[in-house]
Amino acid sequence: MSTGALDSVSAVFYVTDLRHFEGIELDPLAPGPALAFASYLRRIVRAATASSVPGAHPTALACRRRPQRRPCPGHLRVDRQEVPTSIHWGCPACGEGGRIDGWQGSHDDLSSTERHLADGPLCQLVLPEEAYRLLLEEQSYDHRCARMVYAATTSSDGVVLSGTEEELTALTEMAGDWAAVERSAPRRRRWRQVAQALEPRQPSWSEQRTKVMADELEALGLRVPRAQLAAMIQKALAEVARSLGISEPAARRYVDDERLRGLAQEAALLLAPEQPGADLVALPRTIPVSLELLGRSVSALAEATRVRLLNRDELGVQDALDLVSLFGHFLHERTGHQPGLVYLPQAAVARAGRLLESSAEVIIVDGAVGPELPPGTASDLAQAFLADAQALRALVSEHGTSPWPTPDS
Repeated sequence: MSTGALDSVSAVFYVTDLRHFEGIELDPLAPGPALAFASYLRRIVRAATASSVPGAHPTALACRRRPQRRPCPGHLRVDRQEVPTSIHWGCPACGEGGRIDGWQGSHDDLSSTERHLADGPLCQLVLPEEAYRLLLEEQSYDHRCARMVYAATTSSDGVVLSGTEEELTALTEMAGDWAAVERSAPRRRRWRQVAQALEPRQPSWSEQRTKVMADELEALGLRVPRAQLAAMIQKALAEVARSLGISEPAARRYVDDERLRGLAQEAALLLAPEQPGADLVALPRTIPVSLELLGRSVSALAEATRVRLLNRDELGVQDALDLVSLFGHFLHERTGHQPGLVYLPQAAVARAGRLLESSAEVIIVDGAVGPELPPGTASDLAQAFLADAQALRALVSEHGTSPWPTPDS
């Protein structure tokens, strides 16, 4: 095994061969750090081979590092390459990563356990991260369950497992069996909690109402993170309770599907300048943006991508990356006769502004910002996002076909 520092502070790149770790668990003289690192690499191989997603993709595997003696908040990304055969992995939060060779045909290679359409439709289940970490400690389940566990992704609510009903039932039964035979009382209680978390449950009132809004917005061509919709519903519930002088549980009867669809339509109105569903490249480029502001916006969107990734907002990550790519395309095809300006579609400028505003909100409500950011400067990053968003908002209001609506309009 060899290592090479990408920088002198945090980023280390490991080049490893999984075959070099065969039988290490049987060696009584094997040092603890080597055993832990071997287990870490095997989990990475399982995560990279459990999913059929092409290219680099995020996993639910937490980074092992503890910068400044605090757990790194990042989750690993993996990329399985066929030519040459290797697995690349890395943590976007701290920069540690590596390449694994010699994994094909090993016990940890799950690439042969492909799921087929005949296996049945997929169901999703969200687990607390503590329960998921306990699942990772167990290595005795079959490859079907292993594939489901290691193909898991993260969301703002926890770790998302996707599997057929049969697979989820098998995993639930195994967790119950482990809870019955575990000798340690604390671990027995933890396995019982895992088994309970795996049991199917009815969606909560908030989850049901959130789905109503999400379905309404999707019908209008809009995708909004569930966490934001849940916050809107909670705000509406509090307003109803306050206006009627009743408790929030009692006010739930007044926040019915019709009211939620109205909220969804209000949200759609706020997003109207973004022209949801439109091909941004084909839209007229009517908003003049200075090269200075465009450069700041691209930089801000890159930082917003990091914030969304650390806070497990895959949709936000995708939207930010799409805008960075789009702005680069527009810069390459720069149009307009005025020097120092790039003309962009109104929808692209509006989307960038909203994404920066919502990224600032993520930071303000104690979202993760990464260990490399000096303590006490998170609010400065949020204010920088808001300043750039305000500059973009002003351009849309001045040059757009309609002013940028606000929640009060």
